[in-house]
Amino acid sequence: MKDPFAYDDPTVFSSFAPADRVAARRTVAAHAQSPAELEMLLDMLGLVPDEKPVRTTTSGPERLGG
Repeated sequence: MKDPFAYDDPTVFSSFAPADRVAARRTVAAHAQSPAELEMLLDMLGLVPDEKPVRTTTSGPERLGG
């Protein structure tokens, strides 16, 4: 018997733009009630980041004009 909820169109499962993935992760993070739940939801939805983001920060605002 064929699964009535199956969908075999490969275009539906194509990868999304990185900005879409970031927005989806933020939405999931806003609704998760614990870090464990967040990790589980990201894994279930295939939104686990490949690596931790590298943040570059400065110690303060850059001065203009010396």
